[in-house]
Amino acid sequence: MLSSRLHRARLAQIEQHMLVLENQMTLLRAEKETIENDLAAIVYPVLTLPNEITSQIFVHYVNDQRIHSPQCLLSVCSSWRQVALSTCWLFNRVMSRHVDQLASWIPLSGNLPLTLDFISYYPPSSHEFRLLCQLLSAYSGRWRSLTLATMQNGVLPIHLSGTFSSLITLSIESFGSSAEPMVIPMLQAPRLVELKLDSGRVMSLWETILPWTQLTKLELNEGLEHWSQFLPRTPNLEVLRITDSFRDGVPPNQIQFIPMIVLPQLHTLDFFLTDCCDLIQYLTLPALENLTIHFTPSWNWDMMELFVQRSRCTVRNIELWVEIMEADLIVDFFEDLQWPLSSVRQLTINTPTQNMLLSLFDALSDDDRVQFLPVLETLKIGDVQFNIPLIPIVDMLSARMQRVPDKDGNVANLKSFELTFGSELSSTRDDAELDEHMDSQMEEVLEQLRRLQSGGLRVDIQSTFKHMGDAIALNAVHTFLQLFIRLC
Repeated sequence: MLSSRLHRARLAQIEQHMLVLENQMTLLRAEKETIENDLAAIVYPVLTLPNEITSQIFVHYVNDQRIHSPQCLLSVCSSWRQVALSTCWLFNRVMSRHVDQLASWIPLSGNLPLTLDFISYYPPSSHEFRLLCQLLSAYSGRWRSLTLATMQNGVLPIHLSGTFSSLITLSIESFGSSAEPMVIPMLQAPRLVELKLDSGRVMSLWETILPWTQLTKLELNEGLEHWSQFLPRTPNLEVLRITDSFRDGVPPNQIQFIPMIVLPQLHTLDFFLTDCCDLIQYLTLPALENLTIHFTPSWNWDMMELFVQRSRCTVRNIELWVEIMEADLIVDFFEDLQWPLSSVRQLTINTPTQNMLLSLFDALSDDDRVQFLPVLETLKIGDVQFNIPLIPIVDMLSARMQRVPDKDGNVANLKSFELTFGSELSSTRDDAELDEHMDSQMEEVLEQLRRLQSGGLRVDIQSTFKHMGDAIALNAVHTFLQLFIRLC
């Protein structure tokens, strides 16, 4: 009897507690319904836009590196998901390492031209590798740009079919030591004009596969023994970039014979090499206008002069990447090559030293050096890692703006000056004292620069750094940026 009464009492307690909870649930349901109705009554302008406008916003939002961007849009809400899935432009440019993702994206791209940046880790016997080959072949007519790379022991696809009728750009990069080449019948790619090869030991296998004669832009990360074989096959080449790779190639002095290579249409040459003079001696480029070189203390003046004279070219733009060297060396470069480089209208110098710039500014300001870069119109100084005194800059700009152009165009005034500070700006206590002196000169410098601007000079001062822990260095850049802001 005692046990029965206890059970009934406990049941009564539970029922009472349940009644309280049910009353609370009723109140919560009513509040929930009210809030849902209030939310439904709220109008979000972004959701009321026509799908066409939303679609265009998505296209501008998505970054070119589209590994995750479309997925971000798909996960926001059902409305955005529907719009994103119907926007073909979100899926025609694929950057991926997973063939399953590639297979799901391509059908969403409609009939748009396709761009692929794919890194393969797959062995040739894998299902993923076979699927990759099938996808590349099935959509062969829509590929506009292909970048195919291998990592570790992966290989590039070799079992391909179809005509690559829209292919304009092809980039092949083999990072794995055992990588095999991608064998595409590229003679069936009539629009292919841009090629990048970084294939290491398998480089020679491309010699008879690719349509060299139709190329207009070529980038090689190969040794001299390779590009000396390929360049004679590229008579229509307009742009050539060769990067340093001698560490894995044959040194120039061990190659038995290299013929003189004439490229009659090449207007842009980018030699990012530590030994570019070893290569220039084999080239004749009569149409050359734009030259980028890696400038080192071991520079061969005679080789450069012979190259320009042999080519009979008119160099308009020079970009120099500078290593640590004597301050006057860059001035000597232009003075020793005064006649061949007297046509230079734009000069860009990257990573200079402070003394080098001051030496250059002195040469540009010197009235006795009328033939030192006589027609220079644009001067760009990039990736500066130190403080620069204001007065030498202003003096140089003033001197270059006061020149009297002649009727034959043999002398020109400076029209544009750009200065960009790098991300590793360094400073010393001397710089701090210099900075205080710069601040005291600010008004005088501002007045001179405004005069130059009113005369037509364009001045652009920027900084690439995002985080700066050194207050002195930050102040150094701040002085220049403040100057530029006040100019504007």
